[in-house]
Amino acid sequence: MTRETSCISSPLQTYSIGARPAFSLEDMQLLHHWTTRVYLFHDPTNEDDKWMWSEGIVGVAFQHTFLLHGILALSALHKTLIDDQGSRASLLALADTHMSASLATYLRLLEENATETVVPCFLLSSICFAYNLATAQIEEPEDPLSAILHCFRLLRGVKVVIGQHWLQLQKDNMIYKLLAPVRFMDETSLPENTECTPLLNLKQLAEQLDAPQKEICIEAIENLHETFIKTTLCSSRNQENSIIMTWSALLTNEFLDLCHTRNHVSALIIVYWAVLLDRNTHAWWLRGWLLRLIRACEELFAPTPELLKWLDWPMEMSKYQPDRLATLCTTRPSPMVLTPTAGTTSIDTPTSNLRGALGALRDQGQT
Repeated sequence: MTRETSCISSPLQTYSIGARPAFSLEDMQLLHHWTTRVYLFHDPTNEDDKWMWSEGIVGVAFQHTFLLHGILALSALHKTLIDDQGSRASLLALADTHMSASLATYLRLLEENATETVVPCFLLSSICFAYNLATAQIEEPEDPLSAILHCFRLLRGVKVVIGQHWLQLQKDNMIYKLLAPVRFMDETSLPENTECTPLLNLKQLAEQLDAPQKEICIEAIENLHETFIKTTLCSSRNQENSIIMTWSALLTNEFLDLCHTRNHVSALIIVYWAVLLDRNTHAWWLRGWLLRLIRACEELFAPTPELLKWLDWPMEMSKYQPDRLATLCTTRPSPMVLTPTAGTTSIDTPTSNLRGALGALRDQGQT
């Protein structure tokens, strides 16, 4: 090469004509769709929440492509719901391709359990949870109870692994903000005079079980009741949703195993939790899950129709419109101001002859 030609040669690497970028134009369209149209957990009216999920997470994904694949997979799934039917098949194929690519790396990283990938793995766990529930918007699951339990198992597995890096995870600014609602509630005293009576009534049904099923279900009911009360203190949808999802992430293996046996009380507990899910009108991937689980329980209770009355309250809650959400908890009058005719209103409690017919990320990190 002569002096003259060397002066005009490009300092950049020369790619062969056949070289292609790792992500296609279709992928870029999916990324644009994510940043402009997809709302996951956050309140779209809150600028901080919107930035974290539409931009902040994308910044992390640019450094960890397995997270980017997960984002594109969920974006493609969402796009099938609003695009014309002609592109549905190709979008579903893209969703499957990207999620497969994401999981291949994600599962390996969970096994390696490296500190430097704990943040993107934590973020992808949320994506995977939403993706699994969102598939019901495309095709109704044959067994809604099994589908929701699969999601619970996913969260449980991630909690066990990532919980070991809890302190490190909290040092990340975005994760710190995402977990703020949970931290706030952990530091807040719950009102002792607030209760969700229909949920507490489930204890009477659980009392009819034999040990250890009785103790397992009562513990789950009490934890869920605490979650119901916490939602009454939330000041935003984002805060409320974080509290609701935390309950499912903290379920014990014993309770999940009981659910897999199709224990009737455990199935009802899941349905009552779904009452809280149904209140999140902005989470497109949660739509319809309360009714799906109610119908699944109706089929499960077919041999024991006396249990169907326990579905009356969840069914009633499902009928409320988004702009007129039902009040799930009530406040008992203080004993100091009670009169002989005052107090809580008596409620007819369903009865059943079930007998014979039928923790935490932070704690994990400290063990």
